[in-house]
Amino acid sequence: MAYCGFSDSSSDDDDEHQDIDIKQNSSNHHNSHTAASTNGAKHNNNGKDQPEGHDEEADVWMQSKVKPSLQEIEEQKKEERKAKRKAKYTFNNYLAPTSLKDMESDIHSSTTNADTSSLPPPPPPLQDLNDCTEIAYNRSQGTYRMQRSHRPNLDTTEYVPPSKHPWSIPPTITGVSAQAQIGRRNKEQFEPAKIKLREVVYQLKNAEFRPEEFVAVRVKLKNPSMTVTIFSNGTLTTQGGKSQYSCMVALRKVARMLQKLEEYKEKIREMNAFSFHGIQSNAHLGCRVNLQSMSEAFPKKVEYSPDIESAYLKFRDPLKYGDKGSCHVYHGGRVTILGCRSVVQTIQWLDDMYLNCKPHFLSEEMMNGKDSVSNQDFSKMFESENYGEKQMESQLEAVNHDDFLPPPLLSDHHDIEPPPLL
Repeated sequence: MAYCGFSDSSSDDDDEHQDIDIKQNSSNHHNSHTAASTNGAKHNNNGKDQPEGHDEEADVWMQSKVKPSLQEIEEQKKEERKAKRKAKYTFNNYLAPTSLKDMESDIHSSTTNADTSSLPPPPPPLQDLNDCTEIAYNRSQGTYRMQRSHRPNLDTTEYVPPSKHPWSIPPTITGVSAQAQIGRRNKEQFEPAKIKLREVVYQLKNAEFRPEEFVAVRVKLKNPSMTVTIFSNGTLTTQGGKSQYSCMVALRKVARMLQKLEEYKEKIREMNAFSFHGIQSNAHLGCRVNLQSMSEAFPKKVEYSPDIESAYLKFRDPLKYGDKGSCHVYHGGRVTILGCRSVVQTIQWLDDMYLNCKPHFLSEEMMNGKDSVSNQDFSKMFESENYGEKQMESQLEAVNHDDFLPPPLLSDHHDIEPPPLL
């Protein structure tokens, strides 16, 4: 039996194949003699119960020469990719069992002659998740990126019913502020919770506390985008809201944040009724307003000082709209209401202001006539100045210039000595 070695020549390879065939024939001959005594015992790959003279090196060499199938290579690559992902991402709950590349290969390999339209969709990349989270696979970087579904925008605008007046820009609510108190109810009395601001500011997200400026904790929310202020007596207020609904959601969010803290789980059980204030609204009349005549028509309700604030006037009616609210009417036709208590009251105030401003509208003809009068006055002023200049020129020509002689020079008078030099 020749030794099976490795060489670079082709003749050596042929000899090796012949040696292997001889070895196989000898082993088969030996197995036929030992089959009767051992009742058909078989030889395994681990070398157990092998006959004497069996060459293990030849078997290893034969196995290395056998090429694996394409399916085995693809499965081996899948296992390697999965092992790399598991080694890179430690959070197994957010790890997809298969990549997008493996999904596509499974779909294409499973369909040969079948109709592709009846194929089921690829399996979802996430397992055991209930927070609507998705993972996007970046093939260029080979990484996963978590994506959460976009939540609905809570910055909703306040609904304003259509007005019966022909506004150029209809009334809209631009700002709403709300206030509430958190605590718990003991029998029939509501007991507000005492908040420790210096401790809470380190336990809440996006919170800031500057006692040198304002003794309260400000929490900034992203959705709805506004600021909630927390006071030590348990009062919560909002700033920057656009509707009553968004203010209520913001207050409840901050109340839940405080309720999750261990110290306030039992102290915070309820919120009292919401109160709204500081409602702002805007509208446009569509034409200019004569503020002077309007201030004369309502002397007890209008504050107008053209020397200081000539652009707008303040209209107030404490008996009907409260003492906190005020209405600003601008010369260009814009109407703004500040500090009202309710949305219904604000809309009613705007409708009343349209009726109050309507008799004092300035039409285009009136504005053109006023401009023409002012232009005539301006031209007369210039004409009068030119006329005065002509009169001065004629008077200067009539005056005898010999009467106006220049003063004598010092050099002409010899008796006067020049001043000494210093």
